Amino acid sequence: MKTPVKKRRSYRSPHRAEQAEQTRLRILQAARKVFMARGYWATTMAQVAAEAGTSVETVYAAFKSKAVLLARSVGAALSRDGKGPIQSAGAAAVRLEPDPVEQLRLFARDISVLLSSVSLIFDVVASARVEPEIGALYERMQAARLENLRVMVGWLGDKGGLRDGLDADAATDTVWALASPELYRALTEVRGWSRERFETWLAETLIATLTPPTGRRRPAARR
Repeated sequence: MKTPVKKRRSYRSPHRAEQAEQTRLRILQAARKVFMARGYWATTMAQVAAEAGTSVETVYAAFKSKAVLLARSVGAALSRDGKGPIQSAGAAAVRLEPDPVEQLRLFARDISVLLSSVSLIFDVVASARVEPEIGALYERMQAARLENLRVMVGWLGDKGGLRDGLDADAATDTVWALASPELYRALTEVRGWSRERFETWLAETLIATLTPPTGRRRPAARR
């Protein structure tokens, strides 16, 4: 009778796993830098590898293709302490603020900081969206941005912050247009605005456009 052969248990070294994660993060940082400097079409995996101080084989093993690398770079740019924009501490402050006007000021501050770090990588995606895989990424990004802003408008509506006759869809479209990466880049890069000036303008424009006149704000909805 044959002695049963014991299966060898796989062993995953925590140290190696940590090293692999650090390498992945270094590649993402390098990719974002190269993509923003050169654009999607001119960027090569070899350039990213050189910037990250690793081999091309390592970059391909971690991310498979340049399109996947761009998608992961966008995700990393949007992540804030490991959380998405709508789960971040800044978004939580907007949700919890009882006054609609102050909600919009907090939102303008939070989104301006985010736009200052992601608007250029968004432009890289937009400029390459004729490629099907990048085009699909662009659509996902826009859909996610719209849904996140819809949630924020819901928070505003819960506090009685939408003027009479303005429904949530129209309000969401307004915020989507005014707080866009494209408009942020146009005003800061073309017109030379500072991030702080954009933040102030965005807050005042949203307050004037979305909220009821002073003294006519509806009480917050009961839950």
